[in-house]
Amino acid sequence: MLRKIILVWLLILLIMIGN
Repeated sequence: MLRKIILVWLLILLIMIGN
């Protein structure tokens, strides 16, 4: 569960940086 949350957070950060 924790790993899933971290992965989602990383994806969100990447999207924010991409934009």
